[in-house]
Amino acid sequence: MRLQKKSEVMIDPIHVITRRFIMTTKKIIVKLPNYTEARPVAEIVQTASMFESEIFLVSGNKKINAKSIMGMMSLGLCNDEEIEVEATGNDEKDAVNAITKYISSVA
Repeated sequence: MRLQKKSEVMIDPIHVITRRFIMTTKKIIVKLPNYTEARPVAEIVQTASMFESEIFLVSGNKKINAKSIMGMMSLGLCNDEEIEVEATGNDEKDAVNAITKYISSVA
């Protein structure tokens, strides 16, 4: 018997129920300090990494994994820019709230 992906729940060898999560999203305005170093981005990554959910930041046509320091550095967040935080998983609401609280109130 083969193990199923984490999004599937095995009932018996024949029946599988697929568990689906509803994505939580929230649009916010970026309010980060204007540091020359990457401290705010590193703190966003640390915050995102505390959660089990998949978390993405969307800006324009870019969708970046919030747990990836290199991806987040490439996003180039600017103050007063509108972005969207997306999360999918068991703790998605808490994840979105934590990320949006940091990004919109640090400055």
